[in-house]
Parts: sequence; structure tokens; C-alpha cells
Amino acid sequence: MRNASGLLDELYELDHDRSHELLTRPLETWNRTSVFELADQSTLMDFMEHDCCQTKLDRIWHGRLAVATYTRKWQV
Repeated sequence: MRNASGLLDELYELDHDRSHELLTRPLETWNRTSVFELADQSTLMDFMEHDCCQTKLDRIWHGRLAVATYTRKWQV
């Protein structure tokens, strides 16, 4: 967990938009599950408290979600 948050710190500092994309990208290795979904399923609240996660969630809740062919469970 500490490593994931540290990596997210670095990514978010370098590029906010790209780090937001990485949170919601389906990962082939994890059966097309996103990092957000993995964190939600594992109740990793420390990870979800990160500014990157919170700003992405804010964008989702305020309707600025990128057009997708489906809506993930955690997005509802």
C-alpha cells in the first residue's frame, strides 16, 4: 500500500490528467479491473484518500467522466 501511494504521489505531481486516466484504465493483468476498482474491493481507504483519487472522484460526480461504452460499478 505504501508503495502504491508513493507512486501515485509521483505520477500525480508530474501529470494530473494522466494519473487520473491510469486510475480508471482497465488492467488486463487483473481481468480488466481498474486500480479504482481494486482499491474499492480491498477497502484501501488510505489510497482512496489521495488527492489524485479524490479529484478524479470529484470529476466523476460532477459529470466530467470521459465517454465510455460502459459505466463501472464504482462509478455509480
